[in-house]
Amino acid sequence: MDLTTIKKQIEMGMIRTTERFQRDMMLMFTNALMYNNSDQDIYQMAMEMYKDVMVHIEVHKLVHISHLLLRLSCMCSMPAAQEVEVRKSHDGQRSRG
Repeated sequence: MDLTTIKKQIEMGMIRTTERFQRDMMLMFTNALMYNNSDQDIYQMAMEMYKDVMVHIEVHKLVHISHLLLRLSCMCSMPAAQEVEVRKSHDGQRSRG
């Protein structure tokens, strides 16, 4: 696994979730760490990139979760009839997008 392969898979729609992206990135880092000695540049770069990528993935997950929680809190505070209208509107947007 390498960055070019991951990029192509994203462009082709094969990687569609954060979890799949994270899994492929971890495979790439694991390979770099496993097949190179700790005193080699590639090993050090892989460790540095791993740390950076994990920070970005965790931030992405937190933002996604906070958006879901915000939507849920809005739905919980509105009357049931209004909630049905919001769901219909959201479902219509999802089917078009």
